Amino acid sequence: MEVKLVKKDIFSLASDVTYLGVFENEKNEELKKADRLLEGLLFEVMKQENFKGKEGELISINSNKKLKAKRLVVVGLGDKKLFNLEKARSVSAKVTKLVKKNSTSISTNLFDKFENREKYAQALVEGFYLASYSFKKFKTKDKEKDKINTLFLTSDGKDVEKAAINGKLVSEATLLARDISNNPANFATPTEISRIAKELARKNNFSCTVFDKKRIEKEKMGGLLGVSYGSFQEPKFLVLDYKGKNNSPVIVLVGKGITFDSGGISLKPSKEMDKMKFDKCGAIAVLSVFTILSKLKLPFRVVGLLPFTENLPGGKATKPGDILKISNGKTVEVLNTDAEGRLILADALSYSRKYKPDVVIDLATLTGACVVALGDVAAGLMTNSEKLAERLIKAGNETGERVWRMPLFDEYSKDVESNIADVKNLGSEHKAGAGTAAAFLKEFVECKEWAHLDIAGVAWATSIPIYFPDYITNGATGYGVRLLAKFLLEYK
Repeated sequence: MEVKLVKKDIFSLASDVTYLGVFENEKNEELKKADRLLEGLLFEVMKQENFKGKEGELISINSNKKLKAKRLVVVGLGDKKLFNLEKARSVSAKVTKLVKKNSTSISTNLFDKFENREKYAQALVEGFYLASYSFKKFKTKDKEKDKINTLFLTSDGKDVEKAAINGKLVSEATLLARDISNNPANFATPTEISRIAKELARKNNFSCTVFDKKRIEKEKMGGLLGVSYGSFQEPKFLVLDYKGKNNSPVIVLVGKGITFDSGGISLKPSKEMDKMKFDKCGAIAVLSVFTILSKLKLPFRVVGLLPFTENLPGGKATKPGDILKISNGKTVEVLNTDAEGRLILADALSYSRKYKPDVVIDLATLTGACVVALGDVAAGLMTNSEKLAERLIKAGNETGERVWRMPLFDEYSKDVESNIADVKNLGSEHKAGAGTAAAFLKEFVECKEWAHLDIAGVAWATSIPIYFPDYITNGATGYGVRLLAKFLLEYK
């Protein structure tokens, strides 16, 4: 798929579909011109459909060769004061989904309606790419691909060109995250993901070091080893490294990589356990971000720490009541083996101290409690830094990958103290589950700017609510890629 900038008037561009946007009750000169070219047909159809430009309204007209484009689509944008970047993504996605099976190209100049048009241009590009996605790897009959392949933006501005390139890069990285995350556990094993990561590193100017089980044992990563004991698949620990410039800040990104989570001995209910192939989405988002760091020309060093394993109830599996020792020397009482993500993250967070990082951010599909608190519209953010919170909230609002700050009270840390070990991997039953999980992770952090993102509610969508943006498709969402890319691009 491509994005092309052209210096033509929107009505002289021979794409399959041209779309225009109109705000509610707006006097739109562009619509008047389109109506003249269509010999009155546009306003006639708008009258018949009672089209007022309200948000979500859409009309589609065959141009009958009166326009260069084969079809004209007019989209209602609603109240101009309420329109934002996320709505721009959804508009682009809505049109893309409407025409992608029967058209090869779309053209628009919608971004020119706004002062900061480069941001809106990028949003339109993202909506186009993200809505075009489908996962058909394992289909034997429905293998036909959608026809859509080109988005034309009618502009010659360098600002729009740069924005279009960035939109393409972050979208492609998001689609990569969706692709890898959608693979089931018998295909996306820790070993296979390690192979994929090595190949991506070779192509995208970062290094990837894979710790096998022997090296993991040498590093004394007791959390990762303990979770892996029940599985035939060997655990892996990936260290990704984008060097940046000498003497530059160091940012460490950590991702939870449970390739399948049965709950271990504390077995989950069988209903919807198949969705636990998505328990690797945090780690895959981090891996995917690394594929675009050099293309975004980031000046500082970024390190990725990704523990991968299955969590299964085998004969050697860790049992409730067992004690594990994390690589920083702290001991953990395992009360519930289904609270496994925090155990492997503990080792990764502990390992991050080797890099003396300025910032550490972890992404994890960690708790059902966070889903109860926030639903599937935002990730939970827990952090020890006001400055980092502000940066992530801003990046989330601009990308549509929203975060909502949740507390990290001292009481939560007391709640994960153990009587027989340093900490336990579960707080009080049915109380502040997301907060106590974050408090547990905090025990293994040695960085003044650390943020934990609980993405359990936003990492996948298998039944898509009506309030989800139009660019979300069934399966993994790729959440976190665009958020992290935005954060990194604006980090100073």
